[in-house]
Amino acid sequence: MSVEQARAFIERMKTDATFRDRINSIDETAAKLHQITAEGYDCSQEDIYLITSELSDIAVGFISGGVCYENYITQDKITHWHSC
Repeated sequence: MSVEQARAFIERMKTDATFRDRINSIDETAAKLHQITAEGYDCSQEDIYLITSELSDIAVGFISGGVCYENYITQDKITHWHSC
């Protein structure tokens, strides 16, 4: 279930610029994860990492319609999606 929540979160990050900007404006990983949960996504950093690791950089760029992939999440830090 949480992996599906992570998938839904990533999909929203790709399609909702306001949501993406709100999440990306948070610097600390714990605070960012707290906001993701507050937005209704019951997933962990590991769930998000699992989903993003399934996608290649090129695939994410194409799928997201002009959003570039920039090491979105690693084991210790969530970084940003950004417009190309």
